[in-house]
Amino acid sequence: MSEDHYIARHSAEAFERERLGLLERLADPITLRRLQSLGVDEGWRCLEVGAGHGSIVRWLAKQVGPRGEVVATDLNPRFLRELPEPNIIVRQHDILSDELEDADYDLVHCRFLLMHLSQPQRAVERMAKAVRPGGWLCLEESDYSATRAAVSSHPLARRFTNKIRVAFDALRAGGIMDPYFGRGVRGLVEGLGFVEVGHEGVTWINHGGEIGARFLQMGFALARRTWIATGVLTEEDYGALEQSYKDPSFTFVDQTLFGAWGRRPQQPTRHNYATVLPL
Repeated sequence: MSEDHYIARHSAEAFERERLGLLERLADPITLRRLQSLGVDEGWRCLEVGAGHGSIVRWLAKQVGPRGEVVATDLNPRFLRELPEPNIIVRQHDILSDELEDADYDLVHCRFLLMHLSQPQRAVERMAKAVRPGGWLCLEESDYSATRAAVSSHPLARRFTNKIRVAFDALRAGGIMDPYFGRGVRGLVEGLGFVEVGHEGVTWINHGGEIGARFLQMGFALARRTWIATGVLTEEDYGALEQSYKDPSFTFVDQTLFGAWGRRPQQPTRHNYATVLPL
């Protein structure tokens, strides 16, 4: 990801703070459960790539304690600079081009990052090399493959399902982001030759007006101008989606947050990066 690629690169600070806050409320309970299962402990050195608003960084800092350290990176670390904990190091960093320490971290984690990158496999390889032998890599990415109206008889259902699929497909075709990336994270970790690989997916089902609907609505607002300008959606189409997000009687299947994790072997193993990205 570069500054001219990320869909939220020009979002206002208040807007982005709210959007990322909604994301944290949605995803943090899942992420923290997954990281706890990996045994994050005092004295660990952790790397959080694309750390965003910093909630996972703050949690990790508490777990590793004063003898540990958390390195938080982001292209634009505007919110990370607010973190007061002395065991947090903040870096402005591009995972596709800037250097990382080799074999230095007990845990390397990213969330909602790879789907925005032009070269996600390169990013994963670089993160994997930063994991020390015996350490953990954990990747979490969303996937909107299942997104559709949950009740087909609802008056808003058909248009929502049709138009949201057209909108997501256009994001992928235009190279803006890959909304179907999450399904590939297991293959990415397995392709590294890591061991003790675990994986799961958690899917939300939302009513209009709930946190998940508000987060999706704010994300769509970032792409609205592009969709309208290119004819992917009409103003009427976009208005219908807005109505769906806000209507508490409307229920939809939202994103699936896929996660995959694995431990770097103590001894080097051969790995195969081929055919692990989602189709």
